[in-house]
Amino acid sequence: RGASPAELLRTSPKLSETVRLLRQVRERGEKALIFTHSRDMQEILRTVIVSEFGVLPPIINGDSIQRFGAVELFNRTPGFGIMILSPRAAGVGLTITGANHVIHYTRWWNPAVENQATDRAHRIGQVKPVQVYVPIVRDESIRTADEILDSLLAKKRALAASIVIPSSQLQVTEREFIEAMGLKSA
Repeated sequence: RGASPAELLRTSPKLSETVRLLRQVRERGEKALIFTHSRDMQEILRTVIVSEFGVLPPIINGDSIQRFGAVELFNRTPGFGIMILSPRAAGVGLTITGANHVIHYTRWWNPAVENQATDRAHRIGQVKPVQVYVPIVRDESIRTADEILDSLLAKKRALAASIVIPSSQLQVTEREFIEAMGLKSA
């Protein structure tokens, strides 16, 4: 927070990649949903999007009062558009077929929650193929938190596909994450 949009883009490869993806979406005249649970990141994304695209994206999170009205306006407005959402506040009960690009900017630690968020665009009435993106920070010298979480979520998805278990058991635990980072849990 406090940094200029240009500085944020210069110092964050993940944010820069997200803007690159959004440029492609704009070139196609399509719309994107960006999911992040962090309210600070929602505001950073909004600031950068306004600066880069001249568009003020609606944000749907736990504070949103007019969720359905915002979605209805987004769905019926033609052309390029972006909506920023919390996976928990917007992951259930909304049909956002105006968008056919879904970006999971920050990951939820339960793949079922992430799938429900993606499903907001995969609804009856969707006429375009839905593309899902997960920008991941990589570093040649270390395994990043993004890479570790992606690996753990892939294991949980594979587990869910192979057997029937409650979705609560799909949640990546803090202990699993710490151990995957090679640290000892307390």
